[in-house]
Amino acid sequence: MEERKLGTIRYVVGIDIAKATFNYCIRYGEGQVINEKVANHLELINEFILMLKDLTGCKINYIVFGMEATGIYGNLLIEILCKV
Repeated sequence: MEERKLGTIRYVVGIDIAKATFNYCIRYGEGQVINEKVANHLELINEFILMLKDLTGCKINYIVFGMEATGIYGNLLIEILCKV
C-alpha cells in the first residue's frame, strides 16, 4: 500500500458500519457537526466522498476516519477511502 503523509487534521469522521448502511458523524470548524446515514453501496459511498470534498477547505488528507471493526461490512468503504 502506498504511504501518504497526513496533513493538518481539520476534520474527524466517526463511522458506525452495518451490513446495509453506515452512519457517520463529522466534526469540523468551530464545532459544526454533520450526522447522516448512507447506504453501503458504491454509488452512495462515492456521493459521500464528494460531499466531504465539498466541505469548505476540505482535503481528504485533512480527515481522520475512525470506524469500528465489523468484519467485511466496511471493506467497500475502506477500499474506496484508500483510493481517494
